[in-house]
Formats: sequence, C-alpha cells, structure tokens
Amino acid sequence: MDNGIPSQPNSPLQDSEIDISLVEYNLSLSYEERLQQHQEALNLFLLIQEQGKKLNEQFK
Repeated sequence: MDNGIPSQPNSPLQDSEIDISLVEYNLSLSYEERLQQHQEALNLFLLIQEQGKKLNEQFK
C-alpha cells in the first residue's frame, strides 16, 4: 500500500514478513483521526454482531 509516506531505509522490519506501511500510516494520523477510525470500526463490528444475533434467532 503506497500511502505517500517513505519507509525508513534499512529498517529491520523492512526485510521481515511484516508490512509496516499501515503502521507508518497510522502513526502519521492525529490522535483524533485514529480515534475516529477506531470508533467507525467498533460501530461496524457492533452492527455485524447484532445482525448475526438476529439471523441466528431466525434459525432457532
């Protein structure tokens, strides 16, 4: 994922199996932006969980 943030050259993680571009991107966000992303992900999870419960109830 190219997010416009240059990776650190010769970083030990660069040669590993870990894609650090998302870590670098998240670290470039402000606290408020990270909090907003977290809240949106939590809201999506809760919606999916609730829909799963409703679907499960239909088949009981």
